[in-house]
Amino acid sequence: LHFAKQAIPLVQQLKDTNGWASDENNIGNLLLNQKQLDSAIVHFKKSYELHKIRNNSISLASSLLNIGIAFLDKKILDSALTYLKQAELIYKDGIDIVVTTNIKSYLLQVYTKLGNKKLAVSYAKQALGKENLIEDLDVKTNLFIALYEYYKFIGNTENALVYGEKFNAVNDTLLQQSKNLEYQKAAIKYELNKKTFADSLQAEQKVVIANSKTIQTKNSLLIVALLLLVALLIAFVLFNRSKALKRKNTIALQEKLLAEQEVNTYQLKALQAQMNPHFVFNCFATIDAYILLNKQLEASRLVQKFSKLSRRILEQTLVNFISIEEEVETLETYLQIEQMRSSVLFNFRINVNESLLQYKIAPMLLQPFVENAVIHGIRHLQGKSGLIEIVVKEETDYLKITIEDNGIGREKATVIKQESNRMHNSVSMELTLNRLKSLHKNINKELVEIIDKTGIETGTIVNIYLPKIVDNA
Repeated sequence: LHFAKQAIPLVQQLKDTNGWASDENNIGNLLLNQKQLDSAIVHFKKSYELHKIRNNSISLASSLLNIGIAFLDKKILDSALTYLKQAELIYKDGIDIVVTTNIKSYLLQVYTKLGNKKLAVSYAKQALGKENLIEDLDVKTNLFIALYEYYKFIGNTENALVYGEKFNAVNDTLLQQSKNLEYQKAAIKYELNKKTFADSLQAEQKVVIANSKTIQTKNSLLIVALLLLVALLIAFVLFNRSKALKRKNTIALQEKLLAEQEVNTYQLKALQAQMNPHFVFNCFATIDAYILLNKQLEASRLVQKFSKLSRRILEQTLVNFISIEEEVETLETYLQIEQMRSSVLFNFRINVNESLLQYKIAPMLLQPFVENAVIHGIRHLQGKSGLIEIVVKEETDYLKITIEDNGIGREKATVIKQESNRMHNSVSMELTLNRLKSLHKNINKELVEIIDKTGIETGTIVNIYLPKIVDNA
């Protein structure tokens, strides 16, 4: 940047208008890379004025395109659209496919961000198929990210993933050529101001980008590893219990063993239902999207929360009961992950009196009901934000746990579920109800009560009644 600025008075002395315009454009690009967007716009506009003297359409269009890109980075979409449309108008019949494709790609990004589906569709059609006609990797990168965001905007997940993978492939090549690596390192160190954390974040980013094509395989391996670990832990526990039961050799203890085996079976199935491949894949897909959008901090936070949730679920498979305090922490982590993944804004509240935190409940018992509220209630809301409220109260003989949402209600959710043919949540709920019946066979009371809200307010209320347990059995 220093030497580029020194070149300006030299080309002015030589009265080289074309060289002067090129130097102004170079300075603008350097400032754009450093995110000094206002200064970059000033130099791009100066380049445009100088190019007007020679009236070169490709140079004029390039300058206007750069101004539009700077305003897009500033998130001033109206101004970005104005300059990009001017560039398109000037270079309407241009023969340079690189400039033309760049203009179309950025216009597609603007209309996607503005939510203008009609014009976004038009520019997506114009942009499709252009990658085979150009060699410039930067232009391909802009084209692929534009198509990725467009397909994500219209809800076409399959094509979004296709262009996400194409973006990764081109980006891998750019990384191998070390085009932007040093700038990324410096930016991360500056923003985080913690060298060790920055190095860790860069390492995570490199691993995810380098292995983006094998994410699905890794997800499958992760699920297999989790299930094998759980199976080994449960087998170990059951083996030790079986030895103790053989020594006592009584009918009562044999019946107790069968009951414990039934509980463990439902608990393992509940783990499999919670850590299903669909949920894991969606979490990794969200992490991938954050990285593609240069949101490294959000990606790191989601990785930390997902690993925390996985660790908690694995730990809880080793015990029959956990404290309400532990269950609340697990639910908070799960809901925070869903908040980061969900396209619909929602909040949650968990109200538990401190005196009730000592009581014990079966692990992984409340999560399926909460997941049901998120997936089938909150996720389909339109025009308002969602709210999930979890309240634990003490009654005379029972603990009453209420899970209430302001979602679309069970009737509409059933129609949507039938249309999408999604069965995971139904299986998870059935397993949870069977676990409740197995754990509390001697209770003469309906353990789960589901109430549909009526009138103007929509949503569902689930009341769960559990016995008061203090000591871990």
